Amino acid sequence: MTDPAPGSLLKPVYQKDYILFMVEQFGRLLRKLIQYITEGRFDDATFEIEQVYRQYLGINSDLINRMPYQSLMLLQQADPETYHDKCIVLAELLRLEGDIFSGSGVLREALGRYTRSLCVYLTVLLDEPEERFSEYKERVPELESALKPVLAGLNENMPGECAELLRQYKEIA
Repeated sequence: MTDPAPGSLLKPVYQKDYILFMVEQFGRLLRKLIQYITEGRFDDATFEIEQVYRQYLGINSDLINRMPYQSLMLLQQADPETYHDKCIVLAELLRLEGDIFSGSGVLREALGRYTRSLCVYLTVLLDEPEERFSEYKERVPELESALKPVLAGLNENMPGECAELLRQYKEIA
C-alpha cells in the first residue's frame, strides 16, 4: 500500500470548507439584495450584483448583456468541482436582476434576465437530477410566475429554447 501524496487527503476538506464558506457568504449577500429590492433600492441592488458577478463568477454586466446563457455557463467550467454551484449563483443573480428590471418597469431587460435564469436553472437541474440541487427546484415555478406578467406586458410568448428546456424538465420532474 502506498502512502497518499502529502496534503492530498486535506484537499477535499479544504475544498468543502471553501464551498461552505462561499455558500454562507452568498446567503448573507442574497438577503441583503432581497432587502434592497423589496425597499425599491434598485441602484444599490444593481451595484451589489455587479460586485458579486465580478467576485464570484469573474464576469461583468457587459458580458451578461451580450452573452447567451450557454456561454455564461461555459465560463464557469474552469473549476469542474464548483461548476454547478457557480451556475446556481449565476441563475440566482440573473433572477434578482430580473426582479430589479421588472420592479423598474424595464420589461425587455426583465424578460432577458428571467429567461436566462430559468434556462440556467433548468440546465443544472437536467444535468444533475440528484437531490443536491433539489432546493432550487422551487425556482422553476417562481420564475414561470415572474415571467407571466412580463411576457403579457410585452405581448410575447416564452422564448423557444427556454420553453423546450421547461418541457424536458417537466417530463422528468
